[in-house]
Amino acid sequence: MNAEITAEIIKVLSSHRQSHNSALPQPLRRQDIVKLVQGACSPSQDHTEEIKRSLDELEARGEVLRGPRNLYCVAPPTLIARTEKQLNPLQFCGDRSYLGLAHKLLKSGQPSDSLEVAPSSQEAAKGFFHIHHRLKEKGIRLRTVEEMLQVLPNPSLPKRNSEVDNKYPNPFREKNWPDQETVTRYSPQLGEQKDRWREPMEQSLHDGGELLRLPTGEYLWYKQGSCYELTPDQATLAMFKLDQDMKSPVKVVWDKDKGELNLDQVTLPGSYARFLWRLSEPTDAYRVRRFGRGDYDRLEQAMKKLGCKLV
Repeated sequence: MNAEITAEIIKVLSSHRQSHNSALPQPLRRQDIVKLVQGACSPSQDHTEEIKRSLDELEARGEVLRGPRNLYCVAPPTLIARTEKQLNPLQFCGDRSYLGLAHKLLKSGQPSDSLEVAPSSQEAAKGFFHIHHRLKEKGIRLRTVEEMLQVLPNPSLPKRNSEVDNKYPNPFREKNWPDQETVTRYSPQLGEQKDRWREPMEQSLHDGGELLRLPTGEYLWYKQGSCYELTPDQATLAMFKLDQDMKSPVKVVWDKDKGELNLDQVTLPGSYARFLWRLSEPTDAYRVRRFGRGDYDRLEQAMKKLGCKLV
């Protein structure tokens, strides 16, 4: 990923605030983000595709959240501690408009743009729960790695009460998708995860529930002849639940000797992505993460909960 473009995306999403409540970020459409970032990064060159890829990667890492209608916003400001006793440093992710405040509250004495926040010895001596309360008062989360593991959601299919508010027109009636692309259906039995999206015939859809993806990136849940738009997290959790129901787990390459997990071509729910990224370090290979031996068990627990098969 281009570091300049990545930083600019987060800056754009962190600086746009809701007019009625400036404490909250303002969601932006994908095309608006591309336009704003393009204008800030060498306007004479076309960075459109690189911006889209970087936005997708930030979403995969959990720094950016995507909702219905391809709206994006920066994730809530969060500090991650290894344990309740290991408070130095804390790792910051999410809404950068809170980053300087986190340094100030914890009297770090560091540059205000550092993503590693080291509480002063006086603040650290007051303990995890004091720091947790102090940050929470200002809208910043403090979580431990173990807490993140325990609250990872189970794969699940959409619930009816979440569908009602997001009804979507029948996508098979649309004839003008960009680049002559088509609606695809998620079919767990068809190879690797990226190959499981195939074009269906409308009449072949089952009324019990089908996961669809539009050429424009939105996800739909088809049930009893109607379609409902899902958030990417709802859709991804549904993918893994369908995998479990069909006994077709997604295979993830895990080199235990090197401690390297290959997440290229694997889409994860945001909470799982954030958890794995906080445990690991990058390698030279795209989306291959390196884990310390002390975190192998946590990694394997998360993958088991999601239903992945480590190979």
